[in-house]
Amino acid sequence: MPEAAKARTDIRLVRSLLDMAELNAVRAARQSRASWTDVATILGVSRQSAWERWREVDEPVTAGGAR
Repeated sequence: MPEAAKARTDIRLVRSLLDMAELNAVRAARQSRASWTDVATILGVSRQSAWERWREVDEPVTAGGAR
């Protein structure tokens, strides 16, 4: 695999891992009763954009695992 293609693949993997870590951190914060303002401040975004991106973490999980 050419070096540039490998670099893009590596970047895609790192981004995916960071996205998962970020989602898990938001989920943990919300389960600990952190406000959307607190979550947004820590992540360096607006409260509105934090809520729009991760609002599904507040939705209850049904028996089948679906939200």
